[in-house]
Formats: sequence, structure tokens, C-alpha cells
Amino acid sequence: MPHVDLTHGVARAHARRVCSTLLVVATLVTTGCVSSGSLPTRSPSTARGQPSAVFALVKRGAWLYAAPRQDAHRAHDPLFAHKPYQLGRAVTFQVLERQGAWLQVRPITRRATRRRSREERDNDPCVAGLHALRHLDLRLFVRVTDVVPAILRETRYVYRDHTAVTLRAGVPAVRRRQGVKGASLVQVRTGRFRLTSFVRDKDVGRYWRRSPAFHNAESDERVANKAELRFGGTGRVMNLRRYSWLYIQAREPGPKLDTVVVRDTCSELRVKVRPEDVTPVSPSAGGLGLIGMSSGRGSPWFKVPADAPLTWTDGRPAGQTTAPLVINRDPASAEEVPGSDDLRRCFRWSLRTWWGRNKARPPEAYLTLCAPRALIEPL
Repeated sequence: MPHVDLTHGVARAHARRVCSTLLVVATLVTTGCVSSGSLPTRSPSTARGQPSAVFALVKRGAWLYAAPRQDAHRAHDPLFAHKPYQLGRAVTFQVLERQGAWLQVRPITRRATRRRSREERDNDPCVAGLHALRHLDLRLFVRVTDVVPAILRETRYVYRDHTAVTLRAGVPAVRRRQGVKGASLVQVRTGRFRLTSFVRDKDVGRYWRRSPAFHNAESDERVANKAELRFGGTGRVMNLRRYSWLYIQAREPGPKLDTVVVRDTCSELRVKVRPEDVTPVSPSAGGLGLIGMSSGRGSPWFKVPADAPLTWTDGRPAGQTTAPLVINRDPASAEEVPGSDDLRRCFRWSLRTWWGRNKARPPEAYLTLCAPRALIEPL
């Protein structure tokens, strides 16, 4: 567990006017980050997973463009297109380049469908990439105005009651109100938790680099599903995943409340809980899990192999596949999608992997891509 520094003095008295007894003191742990107001014209590295790779959160429903022009081929998820942004309702893209009001981005992709190692999973961002594009290494464009705030670097805040909040880079964040000088009360949502804590203003921005993940390692004690987690006197943590066990990483008994350390992959929290909310874990028991599902209409049509080059319908390079793609026959599309010719075959690719029964599929929810006919395998 990372060391939590409890030796600093408390914040100035005027913080009490901001949030009752939620007094912040804290140490700052830094890793490489990118200033929220400036992005290099070209990212220092385009290699995914390298320390110099730059990432951003793009709100769900934003248009994805084939070129940095308003009239370029584009697609979006219509389910979220007209909804106001809510904390965490975003997807992560790697940023390659800024061109004025546009960002060139690439999806977070996977090389294969095999079971991944923990090291590979730890490399995942706090907010997932667009699932429908996980096997398509495309070059897309988004508007800068569709990028939403996130934590820029790993940062820790320690409170007077010895509780603490540590956040990883890439956690979505929304400022709620100004607090002590240079810091604000910020609402954040990690994979499992939602809470409002002090965060320094310079630690919230739009472009960030990865920082190490935390682990909810199995232990012999866990927090009860309905336990109340408190920090900083009045701060409360909402546990968004009560169906799976929250293991206790460290515990310090107190006269009235115990202090425990809990984690998910994007945060480490040192919080107060009632002693009766600490539950032993049976060696034969296990937490609940979920099984992912995907579905599509239509019968299999043809397959595009891994590492196949892809183009847009106008012939410009679009990227490549990172795993085999099975294209289903879509009743709403023609036998040959416009753009196909003797050398290539074009197909429509939905930005949603699950539509629900009898739900309309508007054409703006699809990207149209083309692959060489010589590489296509009929099914």
C-alpha cells in the first residue's frame, strides 16, 4: 500500500466555510502529465501504452469524424447524442495530434480476444475505450469541445482525521465549488466509487498520461455491502458495485470507528467504517461476477482478418484491424455498400455493440469502412 503522509498541518481555517469539517491537508504524488490548457501539436509518442502517450476523455454521443471537417464522413452513438454530459459517461481515446479545433485520436484497441493477463488489464484506462472499436485501430477526429475533464496525475489528499483519497490519472472529474486557495471540491467517479473530495486545480484538466493501477487484492476481511464509508469528517463514498466484494487492504481499530484501506483499480481510499461493518471472508466463498453479452442481427456475411488495412470510402487510409472481424448481413443495407469496387469491399460498422430488441438503428450510428477484397473470407 502506498505510504500515506499524516505529518502535514491542517488546511487554513477558511476551508471550514467551504465544506463544514471536510478539511484537506495533503501531500501530492506526481507522475508525468500534460497541462490542461496546452497539448503538443503532435503527441511525443504514438505507441500505445508508452509513458509519453497522451489520452483524453470524450463524452459519449460525440461525433467521430473521418477528417477534420464538419462535412466529413462521421458517426456517433445516437443513444447519448442529445443527453447532457454526466460524470463518467465518456470513452477514452489516445490523442495523436491537435489541429486547431480538432483532435486526431485513435481508439483503445486489443490485439486478440484471448484472456488477458493482470498486467494487460492494469494498463486499461479508468474509463474504457469504445467497445465497438476495440479491434479497429482507426485514425479519427473529434472536436476539442467534446473533451471532458479528468484527473491529470496520481494525487493524494490526506485529511485531519487520518483518512485519505488517492486518485489515478484518467479518473473523470467535475468541479463543484472552490475551496482552499489553489484547490476545489471535485466530484470524481472511479470504476467502483463516487465521491467529492478536494483536488488541486492544476490536477484537473483534459489531457493526461497513464499512472499505475491499484489492486483490490483478496484478503480475509471485507466491507459489508451496505456499509457507510466516510472520510474527512463529512465526506461520504458511494459504492457503485455492491454486488462484488470490497476487500479490506489494511485495518486500524478505533474507539468508535475503524480506519480501513479499500481500493479499486483507479483509487485507494483510507476511510472510516463501523466495526460491525467489517465482515470475515469465508475461504470457500467468492464474490459475484457478471457474464458479458453481445448480440447482433443478421447472419454472418464475411470476415476481415487481423492486420488488414482499412480505408474510408474516398480511398484515404483509415487504419487497420487488430483482430478478425465478422461482418453480419444487415437487413437495412444493400448487398454492396456504396464505395465498394473490384478491389475492395465496404461495410458498415456500428458504434454500438448492443441495440436491444426492435430498437431503431439510424444510419448516423455507423462508420463505413473498406477492406481489400483479396483479404476477405466469405462465410
